[in-house]
Order: sequence, then structure tokens, then C-alpha cells
Amino acid sequence: MSVLDQLDLQFLDAPFPAEGSSDVERFFDPPYFEWFQFSADFTEYRNLEECLLFIEDYMLNHEPFDGLLGFSQGATLSAALPGLQATGAGLTKVPKIKFVIIVSGAKFNQFLPHKAFSTSIGCPSLHFLASRKPRSPEVNLQRKPRFLCLHGFRTSGEILKKQLGKWPASVLDQLDLQFLDAPFPAQGSSNVERFFDPPYFEWFQFSADFTEHRNLEECLSFIEDYMLNHEPFDGLLGFSQGATLSAALPGLQASVNKQIGSFESFNSVLNTTTNTRTLY
Repeated sequence: MSVLDQLDLQFLDAPFPAEGSSDVERFFDPPYFEWFQFSADFTEYRNLEECLLFIEDYMLNHEPFDGLLGFSQGATLSAALPGLQATGAGLTKVPKIKFVIIVSGAKFNQFLPHKAFSTSIGCPSLHFLASRKPRSPEVNLQRKPRFLCLHGFRTSGEILKKQLGKWPASVLDQLDLQFLDAPFPAQGSSNVERFFDPPYFEWFQFSADFTEHRNLEECLSFIEDYMLNHEPFDGLLGFSQGATLSAALPGLQASVNKQIGSFESFNSVLNTTTNTRTLY
């Protein structure tokens, strides 16, 4: 199944007919549209307020929408709208934007900069930047997203690092991955003994029917201490037993639920919907 099969994409024409020639005339037939007009030095904009109202009206009449995907001038809008919404300067009548995908976008120079870009937005964003076009210094200086990586049952941080080494370099180069060994030495054989050398570790212990867990509280405290001493972290990446923890931790953080010594309470956390983004 392709990426497009997983998405419901709605395509909207901008409100204003193109006032000049288009860069895509050699490739695509008209009509052509533009979201707003701007001066040669990008310091003045026309019809921007009308454009924002046009987008909001469409979203109201065709809701719900989860996120925005923008290209070029549309990407510039997509980058600004979450900030405008967060400060009450735009899209106030529609639900909160959950994510944005920005392809070859730019940043408004003068339009409401204190409202659109005064603080970092809370929703996840995915950026596609052209390799041959100059980037803003702000983009170049922005740090990579930092993930705490929790390895599988009776393996190690070093083993998970080797496993993830098979990912494309283009992906790994965009991430700051921190690998942590679980607090407890393996109390039995490991399924990876034929492939990776010891030592092996485990995050907690459990009964044969998975209804009882030991040392889970100690494990959670161990992870929290590490995150405090090596912050900041933006997310978690987990494999096997580490994935079980990664799935539960956002719910634990949201509910501040410390009573997780049994299967029932642990299961209740896993059944709690959280606001974090997940990739399976």
C-alpha cells in the first residue's frame, strides 16, 4: 500500500487568478492561481487577510481537517498558519492544526512576525528543502530532533544502534539518536546470541503469562533520571520490550499514573489515547 493510499488529500485552488506568467506553463495547462500578491523584496503583501479567511471558510465547510500540506507559496502559508492559530490571529473557528508538511517553503518577512513566529509551534512538522537553494540561517542552526532509543528484550543499546544502522543514511543524518542500556542484566538467554555479542540487558521482568511485572517502577525511574541528566529529548524510539515501554510512557506522563505493578493497570495506560505522534 502506497503513502497516498494512507492519506485523504483535499486540493483547493487559491482565491486569486494568477496576475502574471507561471513557472509551470511548460509542464501544466492553465488555469493558474495565487494565494496573495507580494512586492519584489517580499516586504509587502496584498490580499493576505482575504486569503486567510478564504482558507478558514473552506475548512469550516469541509471539516474535519487534521493537517496542512503546502508547496512553495502554499508552504509559506502552511508554515505560518499554526502560529497564527496558536496566538488567536488566524483560523480561530476551526480545530487545532495537528501537523504540517512543508515543501520548498519560505518565511514571511514582515507579515505579523510577532504572531506567526514568536514562539515554536506545538504541532509536528515535516520539511522538504531543495538542496540547491539557499537556506535561512535559522534552518541551518536548528538542532536535529533528539530521540531516546530503548532496545529490545535481552539486547543492548549498542545492538539497537547496529540494527538501526541499516536505515538509510538520509534518515539517520536527520536524527540525534541516544542509546541507553536497560538497568538490569539479562536473567536468561537472548534471542540475538547468534548475531550479536553480549552483554545483554532487560528493562523489567515478567511472568510467563505477562500478568505480573517486576522492577517496572525502578525501570521507569531509571529512564526518567537519564532523561533529566541528558535533556532535552523530543521523542522515544523503542524496539520489542523497549517499544512496549515507549508505547506506555506518553500515557503515564499524561495521567501521572504510578500504579502499574499489575497487568490491568499497565493495560489501562496502553488503552489511553495520547496527543503524541506515533510511527509504527
